[in-house]
Amino acid sequence: MGVSELSGGRGGVRSARIAQLARDGATAARGGRTISATDAARTVDRAHDRADIDFARADAFATADADRARAADAGLGAIGGLLGEVRQLVTEGGRQTEVDAVLADVDRVAASATHAGAKLLDGTAAVRGVALPAADAARLGTVRRNDQTYHVGDLRCGGTLAGATDGLATEVVDTAVGQVARARAALGTSRPARPHSSTSALGSQLNLVA
Repeated sequence: MGVSELSGGRGGVRSARIAQLARDGATAARGGRTISATDAARTVDRAHDRADIDFARADAFATADADRARAADAGLGAIGGLLGEVRQLVTEGGRQTEVDAVLADVDRVAASATHAGAKLLDGTAAVRGVALPAADAARLGTVRRNDQTYHVGDLRCGGTLAGATDGLATEVVDTAVGQVARARAALGTSRPARPHSSTSALGSQLNLVA
């Protein structure tokens, strides 16, 4: 049952409870003493009010979570597309200036992917339980070979892979592409954790005046 369904039934639940109280002689037992139907109704109202607040918080939490996921996915999608361009330039022997320009775009996207002022692709963020990667060129596509670690950023002018068109260069780019793709897939299949609901607490409050 969704949040709207739960909160939308407030009037019906309250009316049913008050009608039951009236049929029971307008009194109900609570903790060994009796309370009037008016007091019972107020208890029901307070319980519903608390539930409504929790439902509103749950909606806000889910909306913010979805917004963060969309922002992260948009950034990762853009970076994935740029990495595809890098791979094509590497395999076709493209000019070094073109490679450098695309890698600069990768860094710009990684730095600008934010939500509510918080960076999403700097290696410190998590969304829906998914740890997002550091998506700048200097840290994407980690490949170790002969005790040396390579990243996409090494394809820049002056880097250890600058101008390379061999298997290692493409392996580094493909590793980066796979890293981005896995992060996007995890974002798409994960679901936000369900926030605490006051449904059980509401039920307890209703039972007090039953």
